[in-house]
Amino acid sequence: MLLRHGHAGQKREWPLPDRERPLRGRGRQEALGVVGTLQHVPVHRLLSSPYRRCWETLIPLSAARGIPVEHSGLLAPDAPLDQVLALLSGPDADGAVFCTHGELLERVLDSWQSDGPVEVRRRVTTKKGALWVVGASASRAPVARYHSARRVKRSPR
Repeated sequence: MLLRHGHAGQKREWPLPDRERPLRGRGRQEALGVVGTLQHVPVHRLLSSPYRRCWETLIPLSAARGIPVEHSGLLAPDAPLDQVLALLSGPDADGAVFCTHGELLERVLDSWQSDGPVEVRRRVTTKKGALWVVGASASRAPVARYHSARRVKRSPR
C-alpha cells in the first residue's frame, strides 16, 4: 500500500528544514482517516520516509494496530527509483504500508504503468492523505486501486 503523507502546511511558511515540517490539523485528520480506510486490510509493517510529516501520518495506524513505524530513506522524495521499486516488490511488501511523498509516488505509478508489473486503474493525481492499495486481480498482474483521503476528527473524550 502506497500512502501519500497528509497536509503539512506551506513549505515557504515553515522556518526550519523541510524534513521537520509537521502535519497540520487537516493532515492529522487525514492520518486518522487512514485507520478507517484500512480497517479491513491486513497490515503487518509500516514504513515511512524519514520526513516528519510522513511518519506522523502513520502514527494513528501504528497506535491502532500496535505496529511500530520504521523509517526508510528509500521513501524520501529523491530516492533512487530502481531501489524503491525493489523495496515495493520485495518479499515483505505484502501487507506493508509505505508512506511517502507525491513526487516519489508519481514516479512509481509512472513506472508501473509503463513497465506493467502492477496494473494501475483509474490513474489520478494522488491527493495528500490518499493511498493506493495493491492487490490480486483476475488478470496476471496485481492491480493498484486508489482510495481518496478521509478526514476524521478526533472524538471528544
